[in-house]
Amino acid sequence: MKMPQRLAFALFCALALPLAAEQRSSAAAGGFQISGVAINATNNLPVAQAHVTITLSGGSFSRTVMTGEDGRFAFDHLRAGKYALTAERHRFAPQAYEQHEGRFSTAIAVGPELDASNLTFRLAPDAAFSGRVTDDGNEPVRNARVMLVHELMVEGRMSKRIVGNTSTDDQGHYHFGHLKPGAYYIAVSARPWYTLHPLMGRMGFRGGGVVSFGGGSGDAQANPALDAAYPLTFYPDVTDAASASAITLQAGDRASADIMLRAVP
Repeated sequence: MKMPQRLAFALFCALALPLAAEQRSSAAAGGFQISGVAINATNNLPVAQAHVTITLSGGSFSRTVMTGEDGRFAFDHLRAGKYALTAERHRFAPQAYEQHEGRFSTAIAVGPELDASNLTFRLAPDAAFSGRVTDDGNEPVRNARVMLVHELMVEGRMSKRIVGNTSTDDQGHYHFGHLKPGAYYIAVSARPWYTLHPLMGRMGFRGGGVVSFGGGSGDAQANPALDAAYPLTFYPDVTDAASASAITLQAGDRASADIMLRAVP
């Protein structure tokens, strides 16, 4: 081999060997990719600035990126394995890729001869509903406890679970946000403001001590109108749970549900 050829061969080896070593190191660290686009499930428009996270099966590794204005995301230099893919953003509750039945989703497998690019992550926007609780005189019921019950499929069976509760404000209003699509029920528990607790009377002070001047039960006997209560009431204004109506929400819905409470002896 002539000297120029030997010199060129040596130079080639000097450049190629580190490159090969770097490629082997990259392959060992992971040379696979997960990429795709996040879109709004209701209108198919891209969802920008969503936080997308991948988590390797077993939870030993995770990484988060933000989608661009075109909704696209990409994770590079991944090692082979199965990854959970989740996303969230304002008005989009945290959700998994192809999530169904509340807690099931599809994992993303990466490795030789597996293509995990060009995924379409359909994000369902939050639903919400609000309403007003009033009495039979159309006056607001303050500090009523409003309970939210979600009907969902759990291990192949329909189940109802309380997933939230809140209190009405001074105008009787309540609100539930960040809800997933599905069927919901509302239950309201409250006390008429004018009733007295049966164990609580009017109290005054005498000689530094507390002295009771009258019991609640006595007041109720003096004025039977004070001896009243609101039964547990379900939407739409029924006291029998079997007669309650479900409020079905689709992704992005903004619904309203007003409830009237009627005092009974």
